[in-house]
Amino acid sequence: MRNVLVFSVLLILGVKMGWDYLASDKFQAYGDRTKAPWTCSVDFWMGEYMTVLSEYDDATRMFGIVADRCPASETGERAAFELAGTLESDGKRAAAIDAYQKFLEKYPASSRAKLAEKSIGMLRTS
Repeated sequence: MRNVLVFSVLLILGVKMGWDYLASDKFQAYGDRTKAPWTCSVDFWMGEYMTVLSEYDDATRMFGIVADRCPASETGERAAFELAGTLESDGKRAAAIDAYQKFLEKYPASSRAKLAEKSIGMLRTS
């Protein structure tokens, strides 16, 4: 029983410390310096997690980081689209329209382009 308790405490501490590092400015500086694709995947996942928690400002920040750091990747494209969607979910219509338009300018051939156009139309008429 003692071993299970010790293992559980160490696991919780490890997850907490890992999360704190991944959310830190130090990790973001590493990602910006190395441009390692895996850092974009981690930040994208964190953005999705923040969206689920309705922490839209944090999610917007994470998606923005990914879109800026890895613009030529599939993850960067998804992040640019999710950035606009997060702004829309947060009720920031003008910013969401602007983000969707920037997405369309940057990724006109994207499979998400029609959805972005539809979202712009809905935001303008509602």
